[in-house]
Amino acid sequence: MANLHTLFEIFHNNISICPSKKQKMMTSKNAIRKLIKETFEELHSEYKPYFYIQGSYKHGSSTRTEDDWCDLDDGVYFLCTPDVTPTTLQKWILEAVDGHTSFKVEHRKKCIRVIFSAKYHIDIPVYYLAPGDEHPYLAVKNEGWIKSDPKEFVEWLKGKKDKKGQLVRIIKYLKAWCDYQSFKMPSGLCMSVLAANHICYNKRDDLALLNTLKAIQEEVDDQKFLGAYWQCKMPTTPKDDLFEKYTETVKKNFLQALDDLIEDGEEAISTKSEEEAVDLWAENLGTRFPEIEIKEKLESLRQNSQIISSGIAYTSSDFKVGVQSIGVKNQPHQFFRSAGHALPKAEHINAIEQYSLIRQKIFLIASFPAFQCIIKGNKLICKAIIKPLNFYQSYQIRIEYQAGYTPKVFIEDPLIEYNSEIHVHADNSLCLHHPSDLDWKLPTKISEWIVPWIVEWLVFYELWKLTGKWEGREYIH
Repeated sequence: MANLHTLFEIFHNNISICPSKKQKMMTSKNAIRKLIKETFEELHSEYKPYFYIQGSYKHGSSTRTEDDWCDLDDGVYFLCTPDVTPTTLQKWILEAVDGHTSFKVEHRKKCIRVIFSAKYHIDIPVYYLAPGDEHPYLAVKNEGWIKSDPKEFVEWLKGKKDKKGQLVRIIKYLKAWCDYQSFKMPSGLCMSVLAANHICYNKRDDLALLNTLKAIQEEVDDQKFLGAYWQCKMPTTPKDDLFEKYTETVKKNFLQALDDLIEDGEEAISTKSEEEAVDLWAENLGTRFPEIEIKEKLESLRQNSQIISSGIAYTSSDFKVGVQSIGVKNQPHQFFRSAGHALPKAEHINAIEQYSLIRQKIFLIASFPAFQCIIKGNKLICKAIIKPLNFYQSYQIRIEYQAGYTPKVFIEDPLIEYNSEIHVHADNSLCLHHPSDLDWKLPTKISEWIVPWIVEWLVFYELWKLTGKWEGREYIH
């Protein structure tokens, strides 16, 4: 039986929104909120807007499409009974955000959509919740108000979630599957409800997905199963049938695609060939499902990771991680998310400090000949290209050392943006250790401490790119 759980973990990372894009979306969301608040304060002071992030972003099941688009739902709430029509209230929101981006703001049926060039959009549904009302009312363009309670759904789904996050991953796999199809499929909300109601947990994501799909099919495929019913009832207000709006063509295409995915999934699970299993899953889930070579790369990275975590790692002169006592013994440490430090400015350097720079250069090149070092003013600047494993990307490293201070390490190529999750400071230097791990003194050697930690960081960074998780030992604060 082919076990592709590892590849599903990578697939999950491939369809998830990257941290830098999430940050941009949050910045845009805050800017839009500010515009709406200011506009209503000036033009409609009797209406005070309140906000609530909802939808897939709120419960962690957001995905990006094949062409890298994603969205965020940010509801606007008014705690009073409006004396204007729902459409008018929507138009006021539209007028508040109009011109914020170069794209035309869309007045959709149930929201105002603001589109951004970074390939995401923010949907702004409009609600009112008057004193005494149990549930909010949603504005529907040219129709009126309908009961709708996104927060109630968030709480319902929260109650369904497991601690290991498998339900959320299954929802995201289903949404990615729908996105890959060339025809209209049911919404992400439908996938969330179906997955939550029919989740079949398993320690393997491939088996959990297949068994969940089967359970869904037995519930909704009324052409194939006696007692099945083409229905997806919203579990919270307004408790409507989410399938009701879909045509017979959508139903037919969805059920056929579901049957195809189950059939190929069963074959993928039963085959002994992992390559064949990958092809079967990828045929249904799309090009973002990783190739078998990625699994081999991940296994090699995990092997290096385990060596590092066990405390028996050595770093060879060509920057390879091993267990034999060849090269430099890696010192224990924890990666640390901090604000970083700046090297002090000094116009003069004394003889002891000058000797320290020369000494560091000699020891560094002796242990790692690939480094090219120069002393420039009061700093030792060393550069090298590091490739810890043959299939790794090459990284151009720069180390800046000032006598008596912990060195600063930068990745010059490829450029890696600031991200505390991977222990990169705001100035793009690496945060390789917690202050308690190393009290830097003049005799402390860059070659014995810093370089092995750089190699470790690269191993865990490569792992992070595949899995979306930082697997190195880190100081949590």
